[in-house]
Amino acid sequence: MVQRPESPRQKSWINPQVLLVFLAFVSLTIIIWLNELIDVPHLLLGAQKTPFNWHEALFETFLIVVIGSVSLYLLSRSFKQHELAREDIFREKSFSHILLQSSPSFFVAIDTEGKTTMVNDEFIREIGYTREELIGRDFLTALVPASEHVALAPFFRALARKGMVSVIENHVVAKDGRKLLVEWRGRPVFKENGELDFLFGVGTDITERKKIEKELRKSRERMRTLHKQAQDLRERERARIAREIHDELGQVLTALKMDLSMLKKKLPPEQTSLNTKLAGMISSLETTIETVRRIITDLRPGLLDHLGLFAAIEWQARDFEKRTGITCTLFIEPEEIMLDPESTISLFRIFQEALTNVARHAEASEVTIVIQEELDSLSMTVQDNGKGISKNQIDNPRTYGLMGIRERVYFCGGTVVITGEAGKGTTLNVSIPTMEQRTADDTSTGSR
Repeated sequence: MVQRPESPRQKSWINPQVLLVFLAFVSLTIIIWLNELIDVPHLLLGAQKTPFNWHEALFETFLIVVIGSVSLYLLSRSFKQHELAREDIFREKSFSHILLQSSPSFFVAIDTEGKTTMVNDEFIREIGYTREELIGRDFLTALVPASEHVALAPFFRALARKGMVSVIENHVVAKDGRKLLVEWRGRPVFKENGELDFLFGVGTDITERKKIEKELRKSRERMRTLHKQAQDLRERERARIAREIHDELGQVLTALKMDLSMLKKKLPPEQTSLNTKLAGMISSLETTIETVRRIITDLRPGLLDHLGLFAAIEWQARDFEKRTGITCTLFIEPEEIMLDPESTISLFRIFQEALTNVARHAEASEVTIVIQEELDSLSMTVQDNGKGISKNQIDNPRTYGLMGIRERVYFCGGTVVITGEAGKGTTLNVSIPTMEQRTADDTSTGSR
């Protein structure tokens, strides 16, 4: 039980022990002088009377004074040190008492039998019990839900055995029935002979914090789900627009080119100006058709749907190399790895975003792309020899391109690692489960 320490007794001007010693020496001096003056042996035993010896009495008195003074000094000094030690102990006890009772944390001590021996005011205030209702009662039985006893009992035994600070979370039931989630930091306290004296725990009420964390996780999941739905919708819209442009605009432009070509053939050679005009129109039309094809490819590469992921990545790398002049080295092994459609388009978009970042920010001359199978996942590494991304840039929440990469990888159940070194380039590593592994994970989740 935490009790307010008793203050030291009021100091008196004269220490009783010092006074007794002083009186003893005074009494001894008086006895010596009485013995010399009245000759006690002659008076009581009838012995031969001895003459009065002033020198002997003074010498004995001097010895008593010297010895007494030294004894009184040593005794007074010891008494003063004892008083100072008592004051230090009182201050330490007072400080400990104030710390325990004013702290917003919970302090609990449990003996070797599991009974509560000490609780502080904050713990009492929060759970609603009085100190008398808790002291001497089994801690688990009185305060912890029965469903958590199985987990806590081994924790107490391990805590006593290890002799180190250990951390655990459990619920504490208040008197009014409320359940508080408490994070405990416990440590055993041992006696001088090495035996366990008691277990001491410092607890923090994390009920509200856990509620907030749970709400944040839910909010984050809702935002991610919304972002995922937006991405899916955007991909579907891109595919629809690409088809519309290909089927409508592309066919119209192709037919127009054919008509202009036929018209040019039917024109007489002597109509030079008209032939030149038609040639210019056909050239402009061919440029427009190429632009439309590029837009269709940017919206949804046909290679991705018809020849697969790796063919689309290889085409994208060659096109990037042609447009930017940055050398692309591509390694793919093996060339047949099964990914579900969602992961396929996600990985391709990640690859596009990685190349875009290289072109915009890296100031690189070379990019190496390695795609390989690792156990049950597909790993893609994009590494450049540019200036290197900094840690602040990696962690910056306003780097929307990197955030988009992370979100795509998250929804594919994969991992992403981005590293950079100044002057040595940036490395992006993405790992996504294969279709077989995702199917196995979904089956396992469904069975649970």
